[in-house]
Amino acid sequence: MFLSIFTDELDGDFKESLPVLHAWGFKYCDLRGRILGKKVHDLTQTDLAEVSALLKKYDMKIGALQTKLAKVHLPDEEIQKSEMDKLEGIIRVADALNCRLIRVFHFWKPNPSEKGTLHQKPEELQRVIDMFAPYAERAQSENLVFAFENCGETPEEVFAVLNKLNNAEWGLAWDVFNTWDCDERNKDEDAYIARHAQRSIMIHVKAASIIPALTDKPLPWKRILSACEKSGLKGPVSIETHNTMESGLSNTEASRQTTELIRDAWPL
Repeated sequence: MFLSIFTDELDGDFKESLPVLHAWGFKYCDLRGRILGKKVHDLTQTDLAEVSALLKKYDMKIGALQTKLAKVHLPDEEIQKSEMDKLEGIIRVADALNCRLIRVFHFWKPNPSEKGTLHQKPEELQRVIDMFAPYAERAQSENLVFAFENCGETPEEVFAVLNKLNNAEWGLAWDVFNTWDCDERNKDEDAYIARHAQRSIMIHVKAASIIPALTDKPLPWKRILSACEKSGLKGPVSIETHNTMESGLSNTEASRQTTELIRDAWPL
C-alpha cells in the first residue's frame, strides 16, 4: 500500500496543488475534479498531455482515478447513457495516465431510510446488478479495476454487489469514517477492521477521523493501517480531506495535517 491524496481537496486547481504535494513528499496523487478546470472524465487528449507533463515535472504518478461513475440512484435510460459516455472518458484517461484503478459506485444512492438494506432485498439487488452489468463488462474489457465506495451506503451493501459481480480483482474503496459508528464495530472492533481490510483495495481518510480540530476521538489509524498491510493491500491510502468550516483551517492546511497524522500512524 502507498500514500496518495485527492488533488482537489487542496485550495487550488491541479496546477497549483501539484507543487504543494511534491513539497510535502507525495509520490502519488488521485484525480477527481478541478483538473485544468475540469472533471477527470472530461479531460481531452490535449489536457492529458499537459497533466502528464506536470506529473513528470514533479516526479509523481496517479494512485487512482476517483470518479463519480454510477453515483446516481437507479437512473433512467438517458442518464444511463450519459454514465456510459462518462466511462468512455474514464477509459481515455486511464490509458493516457497509465492508471487502471478506478473508484466508482453502482447506481444505488437511496434515501437515508433505505440505507443499509440493499443486501436484504434480492430483487432490488438484482436490479442494480442488471443495470450496472454493461459498465462492468466494458470495464473488464479494458482491464479496469473497480473499487466501490461505501458512500451513502454500507460496506455490507458493497460486498453484496461485489459478490454478484464476481471479479476477484475488484473490491471495496473503504472510507473508514463513513460507517465507523455501527453495531458490528462496536461489538468487536478488531474483527470489524480485519474483515473490511481483507476486502479493501483502496482506503479513504477523512480529516474528521484524525485531526484534532475536528475530533477528540480519532479513529485507531495505526491498527487500521496495520490490518490493511497484513491483508496485502496494494492500492492507495488516499487523503480525502473533506474539510469543514468547523476546523477553522484552510483546505490545504487541513489536508497537510491529515497527511502528517496518517504518516505518523503508518506501519513501520
